[in-house]
Amino acid sequence: MDDQQRERVRELLAQTPAQRPPDWVNPLEKIEQLLTCPICLDRYKQPKLLPCQHTFCHPCLESCADTLHRQLKCPECRAEHNIPYDGVKAFQPNYTLTGFLDVHLAATPESAAQVEEYVHRYNLERCRVCDEKAECEICPHCEKRSCEECRKTHMDMLKRDMGRLVMQVKRLSNRVTEASDGLSKGIELLSLNCETTKQEIQEYFHRHVRELKKREDAFVAEVETFQSTETRLMAALRDVLEIESSNMSEAVARLEAALKGEYDMDDNEIVRFKNIFTEGLEYLRNFSPDADELFCKKLRFTVEDAARLPGAIQTFGEITVMYPGSTGRYDKLEASYVPKMISAKVGLESDHYRIRSNEERNAAVDIGRNRFREADSLPEHSLRYRRRQQIEEEAWNRVRGIEGDKERSVPGKSIWSRPPDEKKEKPQYLSHIIQMLKKRKMERISEEQQLALNIDRERDQQMGGVQQVRQEDGDQGEEDRRLFSEEKEVEKEN
Repeated sequence: MDDQQRERVRELLAQTPAQRPPDWVNPLEKIEQLLTCPICLDRYKQPKLLPCQHTFCHPCLESCADTLHRQLKCPECRAEHNIPYDGVKAFQPNYTLTGFLDVHLAATPESAAQVEEYVHRYNLERCRVCDEKAECEICPHCEKRSCEECRKTHMDMLKRDMGRLVMQVKRLSNRVTEASDGLSKGIELLSLNCETTKQEIQEYFHRHVRELKKREDAFVAEVETFQSTETRLMAALRDVLEIESSNMSEAVARLEAALKGEYDMDDNEIVRFKNIFTEGLEYLRNFSPDADELFCKKLRFTVEDAARLPGAIQTFGEITVMYPGSTGRYDKLEASYVPKMISAKVGLESDHYRIRSNEERNAAVDIGRNRFREADSLPEHSLRYRRRQQIEEEAWNRVRGIEGDKERSVPGKSIWSRPPDEKKEKPQYLSHIIQMLKKRKMERISEEQQLALNIDRERDQQMGGVQQVRQEDGDQGEEDRRLFSEEKEVEKEN
């Protein structure tokens, strides 16, 4: 090859693939293809020559070999060969390729720089947009690995669209602002209405609570008087018994010492001790150590028709609500008053919802015990309940501007629910909204609401005590009936 041809090759290597002739073949690329294993697509490592004259890496043949049947199928022509006794390593090495792989370039600095430049250009990946080899990165717009020029073109197009999008967002953003202002006014009206209703409930119940408190104080005072009287009597008896026990131990110790000769006792003292022990022994024989019959009395608080008061408390009063479109009619406030669109898509749950759900579960248990009530009387089975759910969902859809179109935006799940600086990785921007709303809800819990929760817990405890008393009364009734039947049988026999 003369100097002119070498210069021509250098010019072709310096050009991009699009500038080269279509029939031009890079000799270095051809050599690189000959030195590449068709299995691992990497440089040959210990090339082995099969009987079918195809060459593969030694590690690649090890992975393709069937050691159980000692067969090897050529990945190129699918010809089957027997594996030698020593294994795949016994196949003949391809000395020609090994010689090519062992060749070291002894080039001038100029040709070495060209080789390095070619290798760098050869290792570049192709742009997914223009299909040219270049330094590629992920384009933020199309999310494809593209060259710098294509990325710049995409970003210019994106910037031209930004002005139009900004104007449209400004024009339509007043919808969200107006809806937010309307909700703020609704929150104020709701707060005023709920505060008035709470005051009415508290004033009414406080009157009855005071009467119950007076009755409670009277019962507690009576029990405390009984306790103090019995405690004084039992403490006095305990002191007497302790004195007797101490005197008894002292007398026994003195008499034992006299009998052992450790203590001198005259005749009169011996006679006196003999009388003391004789009378004391008679006392001990007749002494009954069980003082429960006299002093360990038991109290029990009983109520005639114990189930009447808790039942009356649970069914006493109700809260009604007027829904949009109900023409002034007030309906009973059910447990699931939160619209389905909120509870299902945002995942919020209020304390009222949880408390009323527990009350309905307890009511369902009582319904199973009461034969005069039917399961159809539950709110969930009523037509009014289902109609109210439908009215709530329609009202909520009107607030959001949705008329049955499920593809429209949903408040709380739109792109504007997340700060603009937040990265778009996964649609998890609802989590911080829910946490913020729950935090605000916990901060707004007042002492009155906490008192209401305490009253509910005390009522549950009272219900448990009433059920225990009812069980004890039932056991006593069974015992009375059994004794009565035995008396009847004895009378018949007589």
